[in-house]
Amino acid sequence: MSLREKFLNHYNNTKVTRDPAAIERDQYLEFPPPINVFGKFVIPGGYLIRIKFNRWFLLPAAVIVMCCVGSIYAWSGYNAAVDTAISGNSAAGNAPNTFYIAVAFFGPTSSILGPWMERVGPRSAALLGITGYFLGNMFAAIACYTKQLWLLYLGMGIVGGCGIGITYISPVSPLQKWFPDRRGLASGFAVAGFGLGSFFASFAQTALITQYGVVKTFVILGFCYLAISLLFIPVLRVPPPGYVIDGVTIDTIKGMEKISILASGAGEEDAKVKDAKAEEATTESGNANGEPGASSDDMTHIVKEAVAPADVEVSAKSPLAMMQSINLVDAVLSVEFRMMFIMLFCNILFGLTTTSKLQDMIKLQFHRSADEAALINALFAVFNALGRVTIPSLSDYIGRKGVYLINLGAQIIICAAFPSIFNNGVYWAFIICIFALVMVYGAGFGSIPAFLSDQFGARNTGATHGVILWAWSLDAVIGIGYNTILNQQVAKYGKDAPNIYNLNFYWLLPVICVGFLVTIFIPTNIRDRILPKFPNELIRVRLGGRMRLVTTKGFRTVSQEDEDRLWNELASK
Repeated sequence: MSLREKFLNHYNNTKVTRDPAAIERDQYLEFPPPINVFGKFVIPGGYLIRIKFNRWFLLPAAVIVMCCVGSIYAWSGYNAAVDTAISGNSAAGNAPNTFYIAVAFFGPTSSILGPWMERVGPRSAALLGITGYFLGNMFAAIACYTKQLWLLYLGMGIVGGCGIGITYISPVSPLQKWFPDRRGLASGFAVAGFGLGSFFASFAQTALITQYGVVKTFVILGFCYLAISLLFIPVLRVPPPGYVIDGVTIDTIKGMEKISILASGAGEEDAKVKDAKAEEATTESGNANGEPGASSDDMTHIVKEAVAPADVEVSAKSPLAMMQSINLVDAVLSVEFRMMFIMLFCNILFGLTTTSKLQDMIKLQFHRSADEAALINALFAVFNALGRVTIPSLSDYIGRKGVYLINLGAQIIICAAFPSIFNNGVYWAFIICIFALVMVYGAGFGSIPAFLSDQFGARNTGATHGVILWAWSLDAVIGIGYNTILNQQVAKYGKDAPNIYNLNFYWLLPVICVGFLVTIFIPTNIRDRILPKFPNELIRVRLGGRMRLVTTKGFRTVSQEDEDRLWNELASK
């Protein structure tokens, strides 16, 4: 097998290979749990407790595991102590780069190991990830003890960052599979813990550093994160074969579940009858508690028979069928994925750079105490978590794209206001803006798994999510440049000058505006995604329910009659 073939096989093969005995055991939660290593169970001497598994058990388990690795968000609380321990200068400015390096390795790790995680399952991947994060904390302790900055970057930056990357996607993928009917809610809970992690870590770090020093703090918290994660990782699992809820499977792409009704232009009454048939077929196939239902081949037959009108035949080779079975490589090379990548990149950058310097901003720019800075950082984590749960849940009703337009629109306002807020020292306005910023920043992470599932199916979520998180890594690389510019401003004006952050705000603002414009044109309607390009078309957008085109000859609105005719022709191929 050539290198190219191995590469394509790695990324296209995202099917889970599971032993029938493992599927059977996954129907129950056991304590002590059976040890699962790369898909194989190592059976212990027995269990004390055994209860029937329910998909809702995944939500608290995911939040707690994510809280452990999400403690990296409290890194700004380490900055002064780490710089003092390594260089003897609390204002050296080297420690913040550790955070950026960790995030920079986050994306490559999750994208490379995402398909592997889909094959071996979330437990094995999470175990590998939390081990990496534990080692990162140990390396950080040794680096501070031996005063070696390179070891800090290698340990917590690279090893810890890789561990965070694979741990992060491990709960996200199974939750998207278990909750195909509530993708926004599942997406938000899957990453809420990551935002909430700094709430607990902020207080723990401050107290432990004060009493024991930074070296012992890394050791104590590293062991705590490992022990807590090991208790909840066994809860993670994927649904049984044929899992279906309300006619939605893990392969369903947004708009495909009732595709033929849209194609035929069926009336409201016909649609209700066909929906009832689909619901009846679904009831016979499976239920929301994860009991096995129809196989994927059976589901194709059920959906087609339940919703397809008699005069529309969807062949196996039609664009509609190809969309339903899209693979990972085709997904990441699509125009909509590239636009979503730009959207996420622009949604993250402002919040990421602000997060790394939050406590410094409070102490130096607004002259507040270290305890108050730690408190705000902890509340920052609460709003981060709220943004990751509430706004993605809202996306189940207003759409994923609508949520990102709100996110980026709010960031434009905040970024434009920050220079004036800093120059005038308006602390209350800063607090309001920072909490609003972290909510929409967190909402970007919380909504993206559901957005990916809508666009490419939940089977590809773990892998596509891993790839799109490269956007976060690129933001982290730019964050190092942000830190460099900031250090230059500090050298020029002094660390207490109110305008040292303004230069960064001026270039961040146009980046956010680009993200807002790109998001407007992301095709989310199934027709917009599949219908071929019109003559002279450059880009399309749906406004007011109608397809609008930007062409080389100006603007054009596609009539509903033309759209329906072309859609029916496509569906009948």
